[in-house]
Amino acid sequence: MTHGSSAPPIRRPIIILGAPRSGTTLLADLLDAHPDVAVMQEPRLVWRYGNDRRSDQLRPEHARPDVIDHIHATFAKLVRARGASRLVEKTPANSVRPHFVDAVFPDARYVHITRDGWAAVPSIREFSVRRGSGLDRRQVNKLGRRLREAELRQIRHYIPEMLRRLSGPLGRGPAMYGPRVAGLRSVAREVGELEAAALQWRTCVDSAAVFGRALPKERYLEIQLERLDEDTIMQVMAHCGLTLADEVLQRFRSVYRAESGQRRPGLSECEHKTIAPYVVSSNLLLGYAEMSVPDAPLSRA
Repeated sequence: MTHGSSAPPIRRPIIILGAPRSGTTLLADLLDAHPDVAVMQEPRLVWRYGNDRRSDQLRPEHARPDVIDHIHATFAKLVRARGASRLVEKTPANSVRPHFVDAVFPDARYVHITRDGWAAVPSIREFSVRRGSGLDRRQVNKLGRRLREAELRQIRHYIPEMLRRLSGPLGRGPAMYGPRVAGLRSVAREVGELEAAALQWRTCVDSAAVFGRALPKERYLEIQLERLDEDTIMQVMAHCGLTLADEVLQRFRSVYRAESGQRRPGLSECEHKTIAPYVVSSNLLLGYAEMSVPDAPLSRA
């Protein structure tokens, strides 16, 4: 597959930022109902083009002309194929490389969706453990999609990563999913998957929030999963420069359940203490002041 600079560049893409398990998929699915947009969910290898040996923490200097051209051309092809005028892109790893993303799309509009860390961190850990127990049909389909989006020169970099998807059940180390923060697998091996999940979450939310809050207000919007309502969804559409589409609100009414975002997986007292150094300060940064102190732990185990 070859991309050229003749493809029209993407204008004002809508980039959804957020840590894993924080509502990014929900928000992308809602906007997918808008008639003017084409949604691309986690095209990880498109973003990694030309930087395959690195972690996901890419910097602006990694946005070389060939990299920018490839990303624009790939997304432009999708938008044209869908007959849309705007791109909505959702990849949690963009939360740890926002300055790189902004170098690729300097006119992007960002929506950062957050979730209370006391709920998000154990959810990240549980998801990783569940996925590490084997490949279900959804994961097989996802791997197939990744291979189709990859350039030939990229594939050799990702074969070992794909094999590690089974590392948990085969005893070759922790199975980590989501943004590849530098050294994350080493952290998981040294101190455990829960603390690695906390580091991953904090890196995502701190990087995205500090980046976004320095932008002009018309380019960055921060919302909380726990407080989603129809007014917030209309605010998102207005912020992105989209017409207010009733199709989006109808989908919100049909799929959103407030209790899902507010559910907190149980943690032991020891687990609370393990992740508190990561969660407390970042929760306060995100405006979860009333949630900065966790509920009483379920046990002392």
